[in-house]
Amino acid sequence: MRCVLHIGTEKTATTLLQSWVYSNRDALGQKGVYLPDGLGKPNNSNLAVGFSSVLDSWLRRRNIETLEESRQYAEPVLRDFVEEIGRVSDTYDTCLISSEQLSTKVLNIDDINRLSDFLKSVFDQVSII
Repeated sequence: MRCVLHIGTEKTATTLLQSWVYSNRDALGQKGVYLPDGLGKPNNSNLAVGFSSVLDSWLRRRNIETLEESRQYAEPVLRDFVEEIGRVSDTYDTCLISSEQLSTKVLNIDDINRLSDFLKSVFDQVSII
């Protein structure tokens, strides 16, 4: 299965795109495009949490105050996402993930490499737009 990872920047209509994509989920699915459930809809924000070294207001609103707590929050989300992709990989050709949080939370090379390694372990191919 191929992954198309859209890394939007904040305030560039990424939310509009994400809302449109999820509102057209059935039509996209008929074309072989899967939209994940477990990363948070429609902005897939939980993906960024798993690879970020940034503690921000989004985490604090969820009573997450340390990087260790952030990793503990993300661990089951990422594990469930891997299982989700495993269940649908025979049905769909492409998984589309869109998250503007990646542009503001996954900032240093170590975080980027961990995200890259994770995606490469789940998907046959990863394209970033």
